[in-house]
Amino acid sequence: MKRRLFLCFLIFWWVGAVPNGDAGEMAQRWTAEAFRVRCRDLAHRMQIENVGAVRGIDGWLFLTRELAHIGKGVFWGDASKTAGMASNEAWRDPMPAILDFAEQLKKNGVQLILMPVPPKAVIYPDRLWKDVQVSAERERLDAVHAEFYALLRKNGIDVLDLTPVFAAARQEEEEPLYCQTDSHWSCRGIRVAARDAASRIRERLKESGRNTVSMKAMESRVTFSGDLVRLLGVSSESEARMLRRVTDAAGMPLSPDEGAGVLILADSHGLVFHAGGDMHAEGAGLFEQVSFELGYPVDLIAVRGSGATPARINLLRKIQRDPGYLQRKKIVLWCFSAREFTESDGWRIVPLAPTGTAAGKNQP
Repeated sequence: MKRRLFLCFLIFWWVGAVPNGDAGEMAQRWTAEAFRVRCRDLAHRMQIENVGAVRGIDGWLFLTRELAHIGKGVFWGDASKTAGMASNEAWRDPMPAILDFAEQLKKNGVQLILMPVPPKAVIYPDRLWKDVQVSAERERLDAVHAEFYALLRKNGIDVLDLTPVFAAARQEEEEPLYCQTDSHWSCRGIRVAARDAASRIRERLKESGRNTVSMKAMESRVTFSGDLVRLLGVSSESEARMLRRVTDAAGMPLSPDEGAGVLILADSHGLVFHAGGDMHAEGAGLFEQVSFELGYPVDLIAVRGSGATPARINLLRKIQRDPGYLQRKKIVLWCFSAREFTESDGWRIVPLAPTGTAAGKNQP
């Protein structure tokens, strides 16, 4: 009996090892389930201690809520009732809202491309724990996301899955794909995503012969202190990242084009390195990179809050002010953090109607 208790203690100790890697130096190949459990346990401890960010290796920081999302596993269907954080249980399942949004866009002649941003720990687990082996052929650690995206595709949703894209890009490591001290992707991560998004958009629009606009791209370095540093209540930590700033031919900043056929609908992943201020820089965000890759300025609606419902509400408000707005669109690239599947305030049905008169509890 004592031997069994001792073995159970050893297993518990390994799974709940401290985040800075003191569990040992020997790297291990993890399964998605083992990774999920370890993220769940770490996030649980941090939430009990009311700590919003976790210290990893060599100055890397991770958002506690993102680790909590990874730890929840399946988050749609009946599982959403316990996985989702929304106060209204009816808004916890992301599937109905995504399918409804795609159908409404389709009725207006607009195609949806869904591009969730993978959790940082999924791409850089070895920056969270020392005893993680990262290789090109490793099992993807967000198998739950892959399962969800497969279900969406069966229902006709065009999903741009960035996890294999980022995993491959990481093998050609230059700048990291995520910020060390911030919860967002780095400019390199944005560029990698923008390259694939532009390719998918061109494929959908069949516009290889489209006329392009002359733009300039200049690389520079910016130093900043990320939002995860602020969550920890410290101010002495910062990082330097390379940016690709994009301007028009005269060197002036690009502006979103409301008449463009492509709209980026995003959470703060569409604002970082674009909006300046606490978003670190201007002229180098997702809007600029997608525009540069396509060869013409696209449109942008991005919010600091959740990309789940608030972003679509902002789109509705735009349509209410300009009833012809949606008629000018051909593609909506919907980009948000994958943690929004569980950690948002909910996935409400948002009617894309100019009058905004839809009745019922789902009316924004």
